[in-house]
Amino acid sequence: MNKTLAALVTILLFASTATAYDAGDKNTWIDWLDEENKESLLSDYELVAAFNGSEIATPVFVASPDNNLDYYLVPFEKQETAVGVMVIDAQNGHFRGIKLYTGSEQYLVYRNKASALAKIKEGINPAPLETIALEFGFESESAGLVWKNGEYTKSPFDPYWGVQIEDGEWVIKANGTVIELNAITSDEADTNISVTEGVAPNSEGFYTAGKYYEISNTELVNGTFNVELTFSYDDKDDDGTVDGTEIDEANLNVYYWNGEAWDLIEGAERNAEENTITVTVNHFTVFALMQPEPAPEPEPQPAPQPAPTLPADTSRGNPGTGRGSSGGAVQKISITGNCAGEEITVSAVNAYDSPLKGVSVQAIKDRETAQEEKTGEDGIVSLELQEAGEYIIAARKGGFKSVTKRIDVVDCPEPEPENLCENVECDDKNPCTTDLCTAETGACVNDGVADGANCGNEKECTAGQCGAVEAVEIASAQPAEEQKAGTSTPTGMFTAGADSSVALIGAVLAIAIIGAGMFLRKNKRQ
Repeated sequence: MNKTLAALVTILLFASTATAYDAGDKNTWIDWLDEENKESLLSDYELVAAFNGSEIATPVFVASPDNNLDYYLVPFEKQETAVGVMVIDAQNGHFRGIKLYTGSEQYLVYRNKASALAKIKEGINPAPLETIALEFGFESESAGLVWKNGEYTKSPFDPYWGVQIEDGEWVIKANGTVIELNAITSDEADTNISVTEGVAPNSEGFYTAGKYYEISNTELVNGTFNVELTFSYDDKDDDGTVDGTEIDEANLNVYYWNGEAWDLIEGAERNAEENTITVTVNHFTVFALMQPEPAPEPEPQPAPQPAPTLPADTSRGNPGTGRGSSGGAVQKISITGNCAGEEITVSAVNAYDSPLKGVSVQAIKDRETAQEEKTGEDGIVSLELQEAGEYIIAARKGGFKSVTKRIDVVDCPEPEPENLCENVECDDKNPCTTDLCTAETGACVNDGVADGANCGNEKECTAGQCGAVEAVEIASAQPAEEQKAGTSTPTGMFTAGADSSVALIGAVLAIAIIGAGMFLRKNKRQ
């Protein structure tokens, strides 16, 4: 340990032995002045105006080891703000000095040991969250105000705090500045806290306050430390019931998950005004604010009935139970479907297997909310969970218990499109129509084929019907005079199709022969 640290430890031990000075009959600030300086001080108009009407606050002991002149700082306040302070000798109560505070100058940011320790612990404990604060307990801690003229202070009105926690040591100057002399070697600051909205997993049999907390520290071994946990809950209307539930705050407790079940943490301290519950534990795990669900009331037994006076075959029946489906707690849930991205249906019933109106369902994956709470009528809620994985489905009615069930959601293959044309016969036995089935509807389409299509046996299709080929009349393109001379191709009938081709070829050959003969006669005349 270096000289500075050794001196600090000595100062802390020395300061811890100080006793409070007895003010005796000193009631006003003037009573503390000594006769030697009283006249000059009372002639200071600004000083008198500031101190008159002030009230004495708690004196603070300051150790001064250099010259063994320990003293008290005696503050005087107006509206809880220090207007000035006196230095009073710790041995005999003699007045040693006075200081007036004006403007932005502030008297001792941290005025007591508890506030000085709390300031240092801010950097050791994890930062508090909105609904949970965590503070470690340490085997050794001490703090004391010191005035040792030099590095940290020049004036006895501005002493500094020496703080020691475990093996860590700090100085807090009068203006609140923190100087670390030796860092603490423990691993408390590596603590992680996560808060999850929703029903705690595996909480069947409990009413929950709507959040659960997972705390971990890989460097600390459970059982080797003590930590104080302070949980907050909502009761904004101050009706004594946790908001959004039916839990009486007097029955709310802190439970921890032991790996198989929830165990109660004994010795909780409650603050109904601040809506907090504080417990001390020596291990980290999952914690939750819960209330055990009361045992169900036994079913009322029907009163004994007198022996019937009517014959056994009477037509009168027994009255029905007539139980409704709108009340009661969720007793059982069933889940239909497990494909990611597709509808998954959660059904909830009460103890009488009746659907529950207004049931709320939530999906939790990896301790985080995967599906915001949804409410469904008639005990049925539809969810769409987009990612595959293991989920916890929790269902509850109002402030009653939540019933949970695990489900594995998987990526389901795309369904094969339905073949509506399977086993559909669309052949209408007509060679002049198409025979098609529409895949989307399974309906047959029998449209007519193009006119002139061959439908067999020298037949063709016309308007979707098969019939004999029609005779086609071919008119001569030659003038009437040539037709009378007998030189034209006689008007006549020929059959279209294969026979028409033969006739056309013959006509072409005949014209070619006549032309050749005329050419030969012409040459012969020449």
